[in-house]
Amino acid sequence: MRISWKSGNTIVADTNSGKIIFDPKKDNLSPDDQKDSNTVLTFSSESLYESTKGKIIKESKNIFGPGEYEFGKIGLKSLAHGNPETKDESTINNIIIAECENLSICHLGNLSLMLSTSLIAQNISGVDILLIPLNTSSLNMDEITSLIRSIDPRVVIPMNYKFSEQTSPEQKLFSSELGVEVEESITRASLTKSNLNSSDGLKVIYLKPGV
Repeated sequence: MRISWKSGNTIVADTNSGKIIFDPKKDNLSPDDQKDSNTVLTFSSESLYESTKGKIIKESKNIFGPGEYEFGKIGLKSLAHGNPETKDESTINNIIIAECENLSICHLGNLSLMLSTSLIAQNISGVDILLIPLNTSSLNMDEITSLIRSIDPRVVIPMNYKFSEQTSPEQKLFSSELGVEVEESITRASLTKSNLNSSDGLKVIYLKPGV
């Protein structure tokens, strides 16, 4: 699985069975991104889908609501998280868990509320790869890193933060809170079950945006 970061919360996972684009936006999605005949676009909210659908080609598959889906050898689960009692769609965030190539990857979307212990235990705990936004409106760095420890992934890939070619204070703080060294940012991460199994402890991968 080859993972790259476009911008914001938009992450691309290229697999041998197709391409998954998490939270694409109208300003970073093109027909070239959807050349793979098995391209799946996932959206953390229906409003994001509505604002992006003009850039989606008809062959692409779209997920913007809760449920379980399967496209070829790619399995996906979308979990609605938030406060449905408000009847306000903007308070709902779809969390996506995808499985392919014997790897599980979780995109936490537009995270604004802490996840419940039961939701983590039943659906997310122990995923291989966690995609988590650092620039959230409601969670501070302590809460973000506490959430990561609760989920206990093998790899964490931060997204939605101000990137700099030089190591940023945000990267330093995030890595320090997790007790890991800041590694040089890379354009693309190539991950397999075997190379995850051969690594010890939590690994944080910083990606360069714009790919």
